[in-house]
Amino acid sequence: RLWFRCERPAYGTSIIADVAHEGTFHHSIDYGTVYVRAEADGYAPAFAGPLEAEPGGEIDGIELVLPEGFPGRIQVNDEAGRPVRNADLVGGYTYPNSSSYTHTIRLTTDANGVATLEHATTETMTVKISAEGFEPRDVQDLVLDPGEARVVVLAKAQPTTGVVLDEATGQPLEGAEIRILQSAQGTHSYGENHATGAADAVTDAQGRFELNQLRRDRQYLLFIRAAGFGYRYVSDVEAADRNITVALGPKKTIG
Repeated sequence: RLWFRCERPAYGTSIIADVAHEGTFHHSIDYGTVYVRAEADGYAPAFAGPLEAEPGGEIDGIELVLPEGFPGRIQVNDEAGRPVRNADLVGGYTYPNSSSYTHTIRLTTDANGVATLEHATTETMTVKISAEGFEPRDVQDLVLDPGEARVVVLAKAQPTTGVVLDEATGQPLEGAEIRILQSAQGTHSYGENHATGAADAVTDAQGRFELNQLRRDRQYLLFIRAAGFGYRYVSDVEAADRNITVALGPKKTIG
């Protein structure tokens, strides 16, 4: 597949396209500075750019040769140097002079804390690493080396706990879902999750929940819901907050 990235001041857009069976491609893109990346199973990606696309113009003769690459290894440890197993790594190769990337890299560490990208290249990438009980970490400007593993250290997370109650009776609600919708760091906000898919935590028989992947340098917006009840948002949640109490009332219908 092909990825096109077009950039100009205060503007950027990405397009995904397929390659013809004979290996050729022809695609319309926006004007500006253009970068092209090609990927295929069993190969490392190939890159072209920067290329200057004028309005109404054409760029001819782009040739992308896919190398076999090398096994690129990322070693994930805790602060004591112990390997972190089952850590998830999600990211991609970044475009030159840009922090933009597409999520084409998805790895999990093994029992030795090592995640291996089988067909890597020495281009810059960005990966987000998360593991149960640790603060997630965004690693930018990461370049893999065929001769050694890149080591990333995760900090232990401080648990955030709370309880979800029935607003009418004060009784705990078992099975309520807690989702991290958004986080904020200063003036920047980050989307964390959605209202669908796996929940970040589920309450037990006592209505209690624990979140153990929050960063100490951010504030979080939580979304809480339970079957048969209305939902609630809880803002300004921080790592190590204790005894957050959320009461869910009856579900409201319009009509």
